[in-house]
Amino acid sequence: MTSAKTVKDHIEHIYEDPEEDSDCPYLITCDPAGWGETGDPSAITVWNAWDRREVATWSGREDPGQLAQRLMKLQKRYGVKRTQVAVESNKGECLSALRAYGCPNLYNHSEHQPGFPASTQTNADALTDLVDLLRHQDITIRTQATLHQLMSWDGTGRKRKAKSAEGTHHFDRAVTCRIAAYIFRRRSHTAPAKDSR
Repeated sequence: MTSAKTVKDHIEHIYEDPEEDSDCPYLITCDPAGWGETGDPSAITVWNAWDRREVATWSGREDPGQLAQRLMKLQKRYGVKRTQVAVESNKGECLSALRAYGCPNLYNHSEHQPGFPASTQTNADALTDLVDLLRHQDITIRTQATLHQLMSWDGTGRKRKAKSAEGTHHFDRAVTCRIAAYIFRRRSHTAPAKDSR
C-alpha cells in the first residue's frame, strides 16, 4: 500500500493522469449528497480498473446538477469510452441529472435499476468484497481521509461522534470504495501482460 495523502475538501486531487496510448479502463464511483448546504458531503473516487488503484478524488457539498457535471468532466478527462460512472442511487438527484445530460457509460445495476442500489444485500456484498480486496492487497487507496473512514467503520453506517476534534464521522469516501469493490469483483478488468503495456 502506498503512503496515503492528506487532501482538502472541495478540491479535486489528481494522483495520476490517464494512461496515454492505452486501453486502460477507469471506474468513477460516487456517493452523492442531496440538496442543501448541510449534511453528509458527496464523494468521488476515480480508479484505474486494471490495478484497482485510486487515481483521483474529490469530496464536498454542491448542487446535484453540478456534481453530475463534475463527474462527466472527470469521465472526459480519463476517456469517455473507457470510463464507467457508478453513482449510488439512494440520492437520486445526481443520477437523474446524469441521465438527463446523457452521460455515456453510466453503470446500471440491472436493466431496470440505474446506479448502484444501497440495499441491505448489496451493501453487505460490497463490504465483503472490499474487505477481501484489502486483505489480499488488491486495491490501492491513496487518500488518508478514506482510510480513516474505513478504519472508523463500525459496521452500522450510522454517523457517530468521534473522540477527536474532527467531530462526526461521515462515510462518503468509504462508500465509493465499497461500490468499486462490488463492481471489480463482478466485472472483468484484466490488464494485458506487462510487456505489452
